[in-house]
Amino acid sequence: MSQSDQTVVKQPRPWIGLDVDKETFAAALYVYPLAGAPDLRSMPTRRFERNAEGVGECVEWARRLLAEKRPDAPAPRVCMEATGRYSIELAREILRQRPEMEPAIANPLYVKRYGESLGQRCKSDKADARVCACYGAERQPDPYRPPDPAFEQLQELARERRALVEHRAALKNRMAHGATSKMVRQVQERQMKQSDKLIEKLDAAIAQTAKDIPQLAADVSTVIQIPGVAHVVATVTLSELGDLRRYRRSRSISAMVGVNPKVIESGKHKGKTRMSKHGNARVRAILYCAAMGCLRTKEDHGLKRFHDRLLRRGKTRMQALGALMRKILVLMRALLISGKPFDPNYDLNRKISTGSRARNAQPVQNPA
Repeated sequence: MSQSDQTVVKQPRPWIGLDVDKETFAAALYVYPLAGAPDLRSMPTRRFERNAEGVGECVEWARRLLAEKRPDAPAPRVCMEATGRYSIELAREILRQRPEMEPAIANPLYVKRYGESLGQRCKSDKADARVCACYGAERQPDPYRPPDPAFEQLQELARERRALVEHRAALKNRMAHGATSKMVRQVQERQMKQSDKLIEKLDAAIAQTAKDIPQLAADVSTVIQIPGVAHVVATVTLSELGDLRRYRRSRSISAMVGVNPKVIESGKHKGKTRMSKHGNARVRAILYCAAMGCLRTKEDHGLKRFHDRLLRRGKTRMQALGALMRKILVLMRALLISGKPFDPNYDLNRKISTGSRARNAQPVQNPA
């Protein structure tokens, strides 16, 4: 028997697409190999309750269909759009009952664009479930990994704090106009005091939660060495992105947050390079605060010099600020990976070392 005859052809895994809402979810099973454009109308669909019993019924329904269509098929995977807590709770229930199904939570924008590329014209739960199944089969999204409960609690505290800060900012803007009613002014002042107290309580809870996780406490102590990165910036970034060491490249974490540059060029047309903003908006907002705080520091350091160099090269103020946001995020990851303290003159030291290597290098002989 030749080596080619011994090669085992790996069967493609079936995919179950889910469209999730508050009480129910629609499921669609994709069991055909990827050959040409998939026929969305031929995919079987069914609706289930969004609870443990509904997940069990969905698994049994998919098992019966696979037994009829492809008995030799491996265990299917699951793909759904991100719908906040609804999709997260459903993914966790699937992992609890059938961890081998490896549910994935995809970006809704990417799934929508993929459905448009397939020529989807209608908008319904069953149609969206079919698109999710095809998207999972073709794109192979990464499985959902539940965060640590302590990290999840920290994320909820940080998000609630941001909501209170935004509420207080809106209230402050209303108070600046000066209400003529005395009753309205009293209510606004009372709300302002209550918001301040609640934000102080949340800050204390965030600090205590971070201390309860030894690794997180050490990471926060490391990244707050960066100018402009305070405790709130560190906790929000780490709670939203998790352990920054798991990102293999700096480009990956930049794309995750959406601070990577977006080049716009087509033929002779060359548009302005902008920030992509395809990523976590909460981290982008807190990085903007960190960049502004970094520029307000009195000390001279490498981040300020980096910002000033971009301005001298002709970059606009917002372009330089966006580059500084990305620089701070990448520097957080670098400090956690290296374990070294922050050096405010890292750019000057790098130039000196580069110059010494250049002086010590031997000149290259011209082969001609």
